[in-house]
Formats: sequence, structure tokens, C-alpha cells
Amino acid sequence: MKHASIIIPLAIVVCLVLSTLTRKESASKHEIGAKRSETDAANPIVSPPNPGLLLPSARSEKELLDSIREHGRKAAANLSVKAKNGILNVRMKDREPRCRQMFQSWGLSESDANEIMRIIREREDELLRHRYEMYSDGLAGVKQYRVEDQATRAVANVRIEQIVGPERLAAINRLEQAIDSERLAKARGFLQD
Repeated sequence: MKHASIIIPLAIVVCLVLSTLTRKESASKHEIGAKRSETDAANPIVSPPNPGLLLPSARSEKELLDSIREHGRKAAANLSVKAKNGILNVRMKDREPRCRQMFQSWGLSESDANEIMRIIREREDELLRHRYEMYSDGLAGVKQYRVEDQATRAVANVRIEQIVGPERLAAINRLEQAIDSERLAKARGFLQD
């Protein structure tokens, strides 16, 4: 369970790498022995000093993407309920203390603070479920995932806004975005180490 805290951030980084790879020009224009540009040198995740590190046997981008999708499908299918709950708990461990501190500074009642945290936990649980479904489809369901992600967030936002109002909802969303950004930065740091 010690590594559960990096599964979701790692998955986010994989998605970022996938989106970067799909936007790059085809692999045939970038031969493995070709000289790297300064831009490529500044971006080691997309263009490593030794392309063989990411592309053993000089596989094509399509083969690499298919391999990543297959690994994602297998990983999502093999996650136990206990592991999924552990990932949710790790996500809430980052959010709850900081959200509660904000709620306390606003003077929210304990029952309102508990209700908001319950809504956030339910939202995070549903978002993770959607993410696992997307990964189990080998990333084939990315468009559907985005729709479900937006709908889940919108419903949670309406429920929270009914408790604290639009300005405080915006403050909660900014705090959670900061928490997610910190988590992503942490995952990137883990990958670079």
C-alpha cells in the first residue's frame, strides 16, 4: 500500500506523456541517431538522451502507445477493492486537513464541514471509478471519461455551493486545484529521480 500514493499521479503523468507523444510528429521524421535540438534536450520526458530507454528495440509510437494502453488495462483490472480504497484515502489525506482548515477560518459549523467533506469524498471516489473504467478500456474511453468527469464535478459543485455559496465554492476549487498541482509535481519529481 506504500506505493498506492503514486499510482494516480503516475497515471496522470502517463496521460501527459501520451498526449505529448500523440501531438509530436511521426517517429519516422525523428530517427534515433539524429541530433537532438535544444528544445528536445530541455524536455527529457518526451525526448530522452537515449531513445532506447523509452523505446526498446526502436518500437514505433503506435507500438509504444499500444503497450502503455495494455499495461493500463491490466493494472486497472488487477486493482483490488482494498487498493482502490487506499488510493482514495491517500487523495483525501491531502485534501481533508487543508479543506477543514479553510472551513474553520470561515467559521463553518462542524456539520456543514462534515457534509462538504462527505461530498468531496464521494466525488473523488466516483472520479477514481471513472478513471479505472477508462484505464480498463485501454484508454479507449477517454472521451467518455471526460464527459463523466465534468458531470461528476458539476454535481458536486452544485451540492457544495448550496452549503457555502459561489465565492467559497470557488475558493474550495482553487485549493483543490493547488493540491492536485502539488501532487502532479510530486509525481513528476518521482519520475525524474
